[in-house]
Amino acid sequence: MNSNSCAELITEVRHHYSWPQNQGEVLSARSERTLFRFDDEVIKIHARETLAEELDARLELISRSPWNQIFLQPIKSQSQTLRQGRIMSQWPFAEALTISEDEIPWHKCGKLLAELHQIPIAVNNFPFSLPIATAAKRWQKSIAELKSLNFIDHRLKAPWLIVEEMTAKLTLPKIYSARTHWIHGDWHLGQLVREKSEQKSEMNLKLIDIEDMGLGHPVWDLARPGAFYAAGLLDPEDWSSFLNSYLTAGGPAFQARRNETFWEILGPAVEVLSLQCAAVGLRKAYLEERSLGDDEQAFIETCARILRWKNTTQQDKEFL
Repeated sequence: MNSNSCAELITEVRHHYSWPQNQGEVLSARSERTLFRFDDEVIKIHARETLAEELDARLELISRSPWNQIFLQPIKSQSQTLRQGRIMSQWPFAEALTISEDEIPWHKCGKLLAELHQIPIAVNNFPFSLPIATAAKRWQKSIAELKSLNFIDHRLKAPWLIVEEMTAKLTLPKIYSARTHWIHGDWHLGQLVREKSEQKSEMNLKLIDIEDMGLGHPVWDLARPGAFYAAGLLDPEDWSSFLNSYLTAGGPAFQARRNETFWEILGPAVEVLSLQCAAVGLRKAYLEERSLGDDEQAFIETCARILRWKNTTQQDKEFL
């Protein structure tokens, strides 16, 4: 988003809420959304493709019990529309949980997701259509955006060819399309905040960013940490802490398995998120006219390893 467009949106937000034009701060401004803080409130201006009806269903849903124990609560459970047609929602300010922290509570992350995934689906209790998680669509969008760029004779052509081949050989189990549980749909550490607590020593974590939440398969919420683990960007002890706490708390992602191993269920989702992260990083490097960063290169290398395995014959796999 260019500075002029962002400034226009913020001016309209201030006018909408009758806030002084010289106060408040932009917390984040991306092409798809903008976050603006004024005192203890945060206004989220959602992506252009956001539909008010779908967002309102999610806002009302998380305002109910037991979702209200898991998600940060909105100030209003209904979206509002700016004159430009952009949809916005209103939230209390909460401290973000950043990756740079020395001790990330992975065990609490796993427990929180397990609690979300175990909420019963009560179809008859809602006056609106139940939202469908968009996790399965996000990676496709990332690939589509990448394919719109021209990598012919480009210095990033080699990693692009890896992503292209990986996309062609990707296969997903039918179970991944199941709408059997409530899931976040785009879970990573950036989707966590510390809710204000009277006891500062307590870490009361809440989920944020509800645009992708809804009914889906819980494996999608475990896939991105799995992709970071596969790329060597998540410490094995942290990965084990996250996964063990999820399973100990009753996380249902693997309960339906029969003769399938743990990685046979999770592995394809990790491949998808590895591909998605590689595509996002590659597109960003292309647009910024630079080489791949270390983390971005790590996901490309993960995709390359997956391809080598996919290209290995079954006989060789059995030997290995």
